[in-house]
Amino acid sequence: MLLRQLLSVAPHRDHVGSGTDPIRKGHRTLLVLSVYQLMSNNRSSLFTVYFVLFVVQKDGVSVAAGLTAFSAAYVAASLVSPLAGRLSDRLGRRRPLLLFAEAASLPFFVLIPVVSGFLLVSAFFVVAETILSFGSTALQAFVADISSVQERGRSYGFLNAVGSAGSVAGILGAGMVAELFGLDSIFYMVGFLMTGTILLVLLAVPEARLQTTGGRKSIREMKELAVFAFATSIRTLGTGAGTAFFRTS
Repeated sequence: MLLRQLLSVAPHRDHVGSGTDPIRKGHRTLLVLSVYQLMSNNRSSLFTVYFVLFVVQKDGVSVAAGLTAFSAAYVAASLVSPLAGRLSDRLGRRRPLLLFAEAASLPFFVLIPVVSGFLLVSAFFVVAETILSFGSTALQAFVADISSVQERGRSYGFLNAVGSAGSVAGILGAGMVAELFGLDSIFYMVGFLMTGTILLVLLAVPEARLQTTGGRKSIREMKELAVFAFATSIRTLGTGAGTAFFRTS
């Protein structure tokens, strides 16, 4: 299996929390993870805008149908994310899941312009986004692993700032690519970006082992976090809908 093979890829190891990971090394890892976030946000942000537009123009479906497919992908990813996070904790490793997510989802993205029919395109997109949820969950946990409790706000602030820059760059860059080469080229652009993220993880992200524990919070304890995350995520659909209506009106 692909995940099993990726688990065996380990350039160098640090034991998080064992005292062998200096602050400087943690900051360097945070910088690398932020670059990863920048590149991955290039990808995710342009899908918010261009996936709906792609299916509306290519397959002739309504904006509502395009948003339904887009929403289905994120619903599937959200359902898998808790399982992905738990798997990451049990393994005590984050890097293999980053590799698995990028390598396993890449073929589905680049084949979307090739397959025909709205249902098949939507299925490929749902599968790709679901697999990617393993990486996004591992990334968030990785940042917590390498940051002290006193520095987590600063670490996530830096990660999000760099990621936001990637989102802006992704939308603008994809717009130029789409104007020059058509909407199909968006997915090949994604393939190029994902090749870069795979190389980044292979060459620059350290293999850090955690001291795993068997305890976990109950769903009731995480209720407030779930409500907040749901409320803030709704704006994503508004972005996709607004852009699709603007371009098709």
